[in-house]
Amino acid sequence: MGMREEFEAAACAVILADHPDSGLTVEEIATNREGESYKSSAWAGMWWAWQASREELVIELPRALNSDRGWTIDRDETIEALTNAGVSYK
Repeated sequence: MGMREEFEAAACAVILADHPDSGLTVEEIATNREGESYKSSAWAGMWWAWQASREELVIELPRALNSDRGWTIDRDETIEALTNAGVSYK
């Protein structure tokens, strides 16, 4: 699933959660496409925000190490990389 399809599925799920009687489908959202954007300014704005949220998140992870258990990365270094990027994790 590409980023655009991921956006449309997520947007549809959010709208249906708030408005279950709307009957909105992913196919309806897709028919609103216009080139690289959407006919509706509301959908165009949501699509822009979705793309921006994905493009700006870049995390440099620690290098992988080959151990007796296979390729691994250090947990503490990974947590540090996530924290430095301002990303929450569990």
